[in-house]
Amino acid sequence: MSRYYGRVLALLMVSIIITSLSIIPTLATEVHTYKFMKFVRLKVPAVYISEEGIMYGVSTEFVIGIGWPGEGTTYFSAEPLTQIDMQAASRIAVMIASTYAGVPLNTYDYFIKVKSKSEVVGGPSGSGITATAFLALLTNTEILSNVSMTGMIEPDGTIGPVGGITEKLRAMAREGIKVFLIPKGQSIVKEFKKYVENKTVGNTIIITERIIPVKVNVTELGRKLGVKVIEVGNIVEAYKYLTGKELKLPRYIYTYPPWLIKWLSNLINETLSIVKRNLTNIRNVLSDQAPELLKEIESHVTNAKKLIGEKDYYSAASEAFISAILTSYASSFVKALSGGSLNKVIEILRSEVNRYVELAKKVLDEYNELFLKLYEHDLTDTKLQLAIAAYIRYREANKTLTTIRNYSFYPLSVGKDALYMAIYAYWRAKSAINFLKLALNVNEGKELNREVLVKGINTLLHFTMSVKAYLESLGGETYPIDYKEITTLLDEGKVIEASSLVIEVLANNVALMHAYFNTQEKLAPYAEEGAKILAGRAQELGLTPILPIMYIERAETVNDSIARIILYESSSAYSLLLMNSISRTYNPGITVNPLTKTITKTKTVTLPPITSTETIIRTKIETTTYTKPGLTITKTYTETRTISVAPSLVKQLVGTGVIAILFIIFAAGLAIGALIGYSVSKK
Repeated sequence: MSRYYGRVLALLMVSIIITSLSIIPTLATEVHTYKFMKFVRLKVPAVYISEEGIMYGVSTEFVIGIGWPGEGTTYFSAEPLTQIDMQAASRIAVMIASTYAGVPLNTYDYFIKVKSKSEVVGGPSGSGITATAFLALLTNTEILSNVSMTGMIEPDGTIGPVGGITEKLRAMAREGIKVFLIPKGQSIVKEFKKYVENKTVGNTIIITERIIPVKVNVTELGRKLGVKVIEVGNIVEAYKYLTGKELKLPRYIYTYPPWLIKWLSNLINETLSIVKRNLTNIRNVLSDQAPELLKEIESHVTNAKKLIGEKDYYSAASEAFISAILTSYASSFVKALSGGSLNKVIEILRSEVNRYVELAKKVLDEYNELFLKLYEHDLTDTKLQLAIAAYIRYREANKTLTTIRNYSFYPLSVGKDALYMAIYAYWRAKSAINFLKLALNVNEGKELNREVLVKGINTLLHFTMSVKAYLESLGGETYPIDYKEITTLLDEGKVIEASSLVIEVLANNVALMHAYFNTQEKLAPYAEEGAKILAGRAQELGLTPILPIMYIERAETVNDSIARIILYESSSAYSLLLMNSISRTYNPGITVNPLTKTITKTKTVTLPPITSTETIIRTKIETTTYTKPGLTITKTYTETRTISVAPSLVKQLVGTGVIAILFIIFAAGLAIGALIGYSVSKK
């Protein structure tokens, strides 16, 4: 009997040990060591404002670096503390630099260290030199030691305007900088100076201090300080002066896909047919009662036909769309005039407003039902862009319907009355449903990584917030942004809506920044160049840049420089978002050089308890050592796999470290149990 109890006790010990192992979490450590790292140290200007409101320039040290192989992570460190807008600007700088270099963002990890004499480091004005420095590192080009720069990077690679130019110039002159790069259009700026005036009145001395703006020629000031000041319009020009070398970029030719050309052509022809049919019925009345309106309609029809011949299909569709709105308005206008008395005319016009409002609502209801189906499919680059185009039009139609009641009812005021707004909402809703149906039916394009897409949207969002905050600090007008709404959309996985909202506010705030500094005329051509480069890059990667090309094309038909910048910035932002939302592999072919510094990333992961039905993580580590005179470099490769543990698979897991440990503990437990059992049995 004693032997029986001994065996039971032994088995019980084994069971307790195994059960304990299944409860205690297992820790796995993932170690990543860079094979290659390269850093550059830069002198960058910054400013701070005294209690008196006077701006002063100070020197800031930037250390910019890359590590390979990486995951596209940006590491930021600052002494003293940094504001969030600077970190956001740094991330967009990384995104733009990698795109211009033709290198996938996730090839490297990126390092930024800032050390400044300011109490707090903030603002996006250092993002231009940050982007250019990363571009130099990614193209393996050295940066000249006696050159510095100020300016904000924009999504298209344009170097945007900033404040404190003269103060920054003086700070760099004190540091021995000989060439100072500033944004295009800022060679003449305002500087605030303090003037002290003493007046004696009787026995009293009155001291008056005034701070007044004074225009300063930055180029002339630089000459006096021994610094050559050069205006740069984009990252390509900045690269040239910072490195002394030209950045070679291929000439891109981007085109619409044939299926989109066919769809747009059919849409244009259908719209113009409606316009022609309506005009036939009302031409005579318009020629007598509203000749200017008739002339405007015919002008848009002529432009649409001309643009089709020039293969500017999106612009042609826009012109046809405008002519359709005006023709519908004119038809209702003519219908109302047939009423005779003023009261009857107003009654007919109100009836027409209600009719178009109801028509618009009906189309939007259909849109809402169809839109939900988009998220039932995998998102490709084409599907995402067409869905965004549909959503933009849906929002405009919806917004127009809600604002109709704010408009006074002036029947003869074209473009300002409720009738025009109702007709606009209807046609915008029709356009939305057309793009939505195309998005649902198109089966082409590259599949997007939603997780990476969300990360890209967040990067653009925080950069937008930094631009807006910087503009507010200058006292400029800003475009409103609902941060909570966008983050909520992202939390709910609504990337279509979030993308369109972020890029809308981004493009508008960048344009307002140019308007504040009055640099839009000089920088619009650079925005165009950047948009075309990025659209070409996107097409080179096998993407179909539908929205980028549409915005570029439309911008070329617009005369207002602010409107053009909005279109070019939108184009560039969509190109960036698409390029950084697809899976890409890239081997830079780096030869391992002697390292001055090694950085190791260690991540500890807590795994769930191991049971026969749970999942464990197996980590395979291969180590290769390269030895050079005075240097040893160790490359650690970590492979992580998920394996379902079931009784029939235990034999396959014997070779792993985790199972080996389990067997050792199991054996020890078995031995202890056997000894105890033997001891008991002897008794």
